[in-house]
Amino acid sequence: MDSDILGGVYIGDDQRFHIKTTDIAQMEADVKSLKEQYYISDEVIIEPCQYTYNELTSAIGRINTRMNDLDINILGTDVMANGIVVGSPEWNDAKKSLILDLAQIDHVQFLTNSRNQLD
Repeated sequence: MDSDILGGVYIGDDQRFHIKTTDIAQMEADVKSLKEQYYISDEVIIEPCQYTYNELTSAIGRINTRMNDLDINILGTDVMANGIVVGSPEWNDAKKSLILDLAQIDHVQFLTNSRNQLD
């Protein structure tokens, strides 16, 4: 699979393999080839997305450089939502705006949490 179009993979609530992609036609061809090559009969659900997994991890990398001074204690990808998750004990509009500027993507979920667990 081409990482330039791959948004991520996950097993859905339907117990099927889901692939997020920025290019449905190319991913369908890639999956067909893999299924033929490895004799895979399981159904694969291909879903459109806006961001590749590389773009999501790059966004995380940019935010990671400011985690301490922004009091961020959770940072990760959300493949199903095709975005990232950022957690902090406190949020305000300026802090959220800075995170969005650093991330350079629109799909950011802001979590309010304590140091040890989600509230």
